[in-house]
Amino acid sequence: MTGFLYYFPEKKGILAKDIDEAGLDGIVSMDNLGCCGVNTGPDGIGGVVIARSGVGASIGYYPEKQTWAQSLCGKYWVGAENANRPGPKDLEREDSIGGHPVILGDGGEWLVPIARAFPEGTRLPQSLIFGPEGKVLARVGEKYARLWADAERVWRDFWNDSVPRGEEPKEKHVYLNYSEQMEIALQALGLNYRLGKDEANLLGILGTDNLISILGALIDMPAISAVLLEMEAAAKKKADGERSAIPGGSTSSDGGRG
Repeated sequence: MTGFLYYFPEKKGILAKDIDEAGLDGIVSMDNLGCCGVNTGPDGIGGVVIARSGVGASIGYYPEKQTWAQSLCGKYWVGAENANRPGPKDLEREDSIGGHPVILGDGGEWLVPIARAFPEGTRLPQSLIFGPEGKVLARVGEKYARLWADAERVWRDFWNDSVPRGEEPKEKHVYLNYSEQMEIALQALGLNYRLGKDEANLLGILGTDNLISILGALIDMPAISAVLLEMEAAAKKKADGERSAIPGGSTSSDGGRG
């Protein structure tokens, strides 16, 4: 078990408000947090290094065996041990959401939650309420509303790509750009793992070879592909059966003289 290290310049200790202000409240918990003051950090200034206790990494600044990168917000640095980088098993959340496994850039198998399940529904947690005539209604919780909406945008991208050549889609569609795709992919991974942009950058797990796989898993494309393959196999079996029912060597004729 290992994890990320976080360095805060010019700090002698760490408070919950420091975590919140750095935007790490969904990734770093104050529970079981180890803390070590350092005279020198990756920026050459002293501060404090924190990590979850028991992560297996040496809590401190050891440049010869660690890799560090400044956060995008500039308020802290994130680091990892070169010989023991965090993987999916180290970062998974206790309340993970079911989905499809995808191999990412580190070679690890990461679970992408299914936001839009086939043929309908979702794996995202939903609140249950009583509707008219006692009917129970399920609604995606506020915490997951953004990903639910983004999954619908991803689905429209995939649907437009599947329109047969020569046909026009039913409505004009504006595709998600790379930045938006990356945001959605990371948002999905962040539901099951203690992972943000800085952590993903340090691990180098996102790439052109897996981004579409992540987005596809989000909208349950593996299940859809499996159904399509079954349908194709059934159609082929039927066609083969019909061909074998025709007597060998027989030909059709209208009865006219040659």
